[in-house]
Amino acid sequence: ASAPSPTTATGTTSPVAMAVALAVLGAGMLAFVVWRVPETARTRNPKAMHARALFAQIGRTLAHPGSNSLVYVAGTFVCRRLLARYGLVGTVQRGRRSAPWLA
Repeated sequence: ASAPSPTTATGTTSPVAMAVALAVLGAGMLAFVVWRVPETARTRNPKAMHARALFAQIGRTLAHPGSNSLVYVAGTFVCRRLLARYGLVGTVQRGRRSAPWLA
């Protein structure tokens, strides 16, 4: 006999089961990245968050023929600034408040 599926009375998947599945998937992906993906930056750039370095990287990204996404560049720029100012937790909280449909 097979185990019962994690569904609610209406036949939809339980939110708790979905959250557990996503947590397990996320933990597995994190483990893979930590143990299998090497660091690509040869040395850390202490000026990486300065405006000149940011704009230089934006220029290189926009000049690349395969990545002409202004939304990507704008999002990266805003995210870096928020991370520097509020840290990881503060940035995630602000993003969640500004886009509640993603929560």
